[in-house]
Amino acid sequence: MKRKFLVVLLAIVATFCMAFGFTACGETENSGNTGGGSQTEQPGGSQSGNQGNQGSGGTTKPDEGQGGEEKPDGGQGGNQGGEEKPDKPTEPEKPAEKQIEVKVYIDNVLTETLYTSESKGYKIALPAKPEDTTTDPNLTNYFDGWYADKGYNEPLTGEETYSAPSAIYGRNITSRTYDFSYTVNNGEATIKRFTNSTATTVVVPRYINSFPVTTIGREAFLNKTMLRTVFLCEGLKEIEDSAFYNCNSMQKVVIPSSLTSIGNSAFYDCNSLQSITIPDGVTLIDSFAFWGCRSLQSIVFPKSLKYLGNFIFGHDTPCYFRGSRGDMDYCGAWWDVYSFSYRGTNSVKDPKYLSTVVWEYEG
Repeated sequence: MKRKFLVVLLAIVATFCMAFGFTACGETENSGNTGGGSQTEQPGGSQSGNQGNQGSGGTTKPDEGQGGEEKPDGGQGGNQGGEEKPDKPTEPEKPAEKQIEVKVYIDNVLTETLYTSESKGYKIALPAKPEDTTTDPNLTNYFDGWYADKGYNEPLTGEETYSAPSAIYGRNITSRTYDFSYTVNNGEATIKRFTNSTATTVVVPRYINSFPVTTIGREAFLNKTMLRTVFLCEGLKEIEDSAFYNCNSMQKVVIPSSLTSIGNSAFYDCNSLQSITIPDGVTLIDSFAFWGCRSLQSIVFPKSLKYLGNFIFGHDTPCYFRGSRGDMDYCGAWWDVYSFSYRGTNSVKDPKYLSTVVWEYEG
């Protein structure tokens, strides 16, 4: 009996231990998940292990960002400015201004391309002239200037406009020293004769064989009827008597600022000559200097002029003087001029002649 009681007692204890042991083991396994962070799916879909994972920072709660709670329609809660403002609409870019191309040719070779536009008034700044004998005495070329045409007949002023693609043209004229005979006195050269009878354009050089050219001699270009354009280089001081006598095709002569005197009949009967500017520094113009120059439209005499000879023109030519008549040492007879103006007041006028002499008195 006693024995039977012990067996029953042991069975009761065993049953109790089994029930107690099962529960303890389940709690032990869950505690292990808390340390390891891994999840064990429990029967019935319970996720008691998730609570342990949160303690170790393993998973993120739903609807929770790193910078704060995500707000509806407003971006992340971490944005400092609250709701994000829409971008400003971008203004359309203005179309680029149309550029007009102007090509630059020197001696028929393209050297550069310039551009102009409406904002520039369709104008261009004329290019600087290239080096020539006026800037470097060792060179033999003379730059004639800029023209609107290939034939070099329309000089540019810089005021032209270009509303369509265009071109401008410049040319160099080479001084050929072998076309001149000369003499040397005191280290300075005098041109005695121009030997080329067919040339239409000539550049009187600044130097011949290292000697500076200072004088165009008497009758040096006598009867050179083919000449149309003459360039006299800097350094020239004197044009002697009849130097260009009867050069009746000559339309243009460029006189340097170094010139001081023009001799008797120097341009006699150059009846195609249209204009001439006598630079300040010329002190003497002798008699008949421009006699027969019937195409001259005007002539300007400088204030430096001290001696003006007789019968300068012999035809109708408006004349302008820089300075007063009283500044001159000698002013010859004006029988070839029939109208005078002094300080803007006409004193004599003959309807047969329309010539005008204006003395621009400066005090």
